[in-house]
Amino acid sequence: MSEELTLREATARGYGSRSTLMRRIADGSLGSRLVGGIRLVKVDDLEAMSRKKVHDTSNEYEAMVKRVVDKAPPLTDEQRERIIAILRGSI
Repeated sequence: MSEELTLREATARGYGSRSTLMRRIADGSLGSRLVGGIRLVKVDDLEAMSRKKVHDTSNEYEAMVKRVVDKAPPLTDEQRERIIAILRGSI
């Protein structure tokens, strides 16, 4: 059986705030169970949630960069040459 943590323990280990964990439980993205009025979550589920969050965040950044690039005006030849020189370490 996977190790289980209380919400307080999960928060202390950096898996998110209590409100974030409760929101994940409410929306079904994090399982839990009540034992004597104490909510427990599996460490394996917390780890899976953390990995998914990292993946989701990278997708958000890629989408954000794409929106910026799509809205940016085209570079002039001079700007292109300057960027190339900077990347090559010539400047």
